[in-house]
Amino acid sequence: MAASSIHRCLYIMAVSRYPERLVCLDAATGDVRTKWNITNEGRNLAVDHRTGNVMLMCAKEIVEYDHSGQKIRTIDIALPEEGMYMLWQAVPLRDNQFVICQVSYGLTSVFDCL
Repeated sequence: MAASSIHRCLYIMAVSRYPERLVCLDAATGDVRTKWNITNEGRNLAVDHRTGNVMLMCAKEIVEYDHSGQKIRTIDIALPEEGMYMLWQAVPLRDNQFVICQVSYGLTSVFDCL
């Protein structure tokens, strides 16, 4: 789940069905504004505070969508440390720079700035 102050909405990832989907709810009313299917297995969501775009974290990539659900780009993440196998969360800082949380084989997290 992630919130956008720009678009005044809440994004929720619905993972109980296949394909998974993202749902955009109006923050004031709770009404569904839009929803779209995602083709990648999502881990977490974030919203870029500058653009309002939705960032879907997948195992080794970030997929960016605009407010209407159009896919903007896919950002491949080269996991920098030995033993790290999956991206868990990413927070956009500025263009192509994120603070990320990775999952290792020992189930511990490491924070990196890419």
